[in-house]
Amino acid sequence: MELSHHDIEALVAEIWHSVLGMDIGDNSPRTDDAPSLSSLIHVHGAWEGTIVLHGPQALAASVAAAMFGMEADELSEDDIGDAFGEIANMLGGSVKAMVDGPCSLSLPTVIGGTQYTLTVPGSTVLNESWFASAGHPLAVRVLERASADVPAFA
Repeated sequence: MELSHHDIEALVAEIWHSVLGMDIGDNSPRTDDAPSLSSLIHVHGAWEGTIVLHGPQALAASVAAAMFGMEADELSEDDIGDAFGEIANMLGGSVKAMVDGPCSLSLPTVIGGTQYTLTVPGSTVLNESWFASAGHPLAVRVLERASADVPAFA
């Protein structure tokens, strides 16, 4: 499967504009020590891969506020994680729709903290795209399983 930056940009922009009503644009890779969240969803079937969103906690709070129509200070940590996980789910569904053949999605997983490493064994990076929204960076990484014969959980 091939996914270009343009493909990812179009999918992310559609979700950001139609679901969240927020602007999003290109950005260059950047990291900092601020608390961050990563949400991921696995695709299983005719194509095997993982879609990962990563951004600062402040961006995830802005996403949740837009999604739920609430002020950021009214949100719980669960609200923020649920919203960021749902964005991964939407993006995963959009990627799944591009696959020839049947696929299914896992439930979203959300991980938070500072200075952590997230790996999906047996996967390689198919695409990494960086965006900016609400003054914060957002990374979208599409990982592809090296082989469909590799167990999903080793």
